[in-house]
Amino acid sequence: MCVRTTSDAKKIFEAVYRQLLPIIPRRLDADEKRRIQSGQVFVWEERSSQSARSVSTGIERWTDSISWGQSRVKDEFLFYDEKERQDVPMNILGSNPSAAVFRAFPGSISRNLVKQTYSVFVRFPNGVRKWHITAYTTASTVHRLYTVDNHPDYPFLATIAYPSDRYTSARGGARSSPRFSDSSSGPSPIPPPVSYLSRDSEELVSNPPALLSLAPLEYLKRSPPRTRHPLDEEAIMSFPIYDYLTCY
Repeated sequence: MCVRTTSDAKKIFEAVYRQLLPIIPRRLDADEKRRIQSGQVFVWEERSSQSARSVSTGIERWTDSISWGQSRVKDEFLFYDEKERQDVPMNILGSNPSAAVFRAFPGSISRNLVKQTYSVFVRFPNGVRKWHITAYTTASTVHRLYTVDNHPDYPFLATIAYPSDRYTSARGGARSSPRFSDSSSGPSPIPPPVSYLSRDSEELVSNPPALLSLAPLEYLKRSPPRTRHPLDEEAIMSFPIYDYLTCY
């Protein structure tokens, strides 16, 4: 399946929420990692200090034993390109790599996979949990994959509806689960207070006046942009410029 938009992702989350689709309760084992291929979509819950006390399932982090490049951002998704590796003995590789080589040397030959991830905070009656989608595609197969609109095995995905206040994107830098208001108008995440150094002492204070937290606009207009570190500049310039895979 190809996940095209955040709406697609939320339909899949909703199907998992209603127990129409399974959630992955553990890390993949070695054999499952070797069989990762384009079109696979996994939903898993991140185990935290809060969720560990209330639910028995959860994963600290997703692992697939594949070497990935730097993340790329498109919309609310993160994309990772599979790295090529050259650690398979040539006398085994030969001129025609086979599935046997992948089994013997998992992750050693690039299959040109792209990993796509999306994370949300999910509102439950008893609290908030953090869910993730991890999907795999390739450039050569992405246009042939089913979507939530036409998957023959899961026809309910085309019409499934989800409440607008159930899923909140986890992007934005917050490391802790948001708190939701009791209003029916939807979620109202409350960010944690930001600590600033007081002007009159070395004591950290929370939520200081705007005078201490924001520089005057005229000052910012006159100030030249900071120069990047040479290593940062080199890393940015090394990124390939291309659009990400879509299955429209």
